[in-house]
Amino acid sequence: MSNSLFRFLTAGFVLYSLTLGAIGQTKAFDISRMDTSADACDDFFQYANGTWVKNTPIPPSEARWGSFNSLAENNRNVSHEILEKAAKQPNATGDMKLIGDFYASCMDEASIEKAGAHPLDPVFAKIDAIKSTDDLKREIAALHKIGYPAAFRFGGGPDQRNSNMVILNAGQGGLSLANRDYYTSDSPSMKATGEKFGQHMTNMFKLLGETPGQASADAQAVMAVQMRLANASMTPEQLRNRDKNYNKITLADAQAIITNF
Repeated sequence: MSNSLFRFLTAGFVLYSLTLGAIGQTKAFDISRMDTSADACDDFFQYANGTWVKNTPIPPSEARWGSFNSLAENNRNVSHEILEKAAKQPNATGDMKLIGDFYASCMDEASIEKAGAHPLDPVFAKIDAIKSTDDLKREIAALHKIGYPAAFRFGGGPDQRNSNMVILNAGQGGLSLANRDYYTSDSPSMKATGEKFGQHMTNMFKLLGETPGQASADAQAVMAVQMRLANASMTPEQLRNRDKNYNKITLADAQAIITNF
């Protein structure tokens, strides 16, 4: 391809991008952000973004920054304004009242601190009442029903090989840390993370009112359960293999595999 043709295609691409920007945004792509002193054939990124990169420092609170970060920040600001407005409308009705009430309850720190963990007492009572395998199965189902993916993941989702279908999907779950390696690896960093996680669980049980001894024992029990789940889980490398993770079967065949659940 000749250099002149490449330059022509580059210019066409930029013009096309500007057109899309003008259509999709209230403000089109700002050409002042470009560095036209750079040769687009040698460094297109510098040509398209050089001036913006030079003049845009990364905020101290961020590890990276770009146009999509700005877009996300703007969206958060708009959402915040909507929530604040909804919470301050005493005569709001319908969805606006639900949104306002929910936001106001989340921002009522005094009431939250006063309530502590007591809103969870009904859930804790059901867990404490588990005495048999059947009790455990019922509680897992109850937790799934209210949105907690206890022990495994299960729910509706697209068929990975047919996007026109929404089917039931099941997969491993129940781990608090990112994957099984955090539980099973001999890596010093992984072990250190596991120890910190154990201390975190102990602190959480203390905040629930348990004695240090009981909190430590309960944290160890949680870790023991999660270790069982981790040892039965696939590795991150195995999970990345889409073919081996696609096992479409009928509901009847699934029930035959898990006869006790």
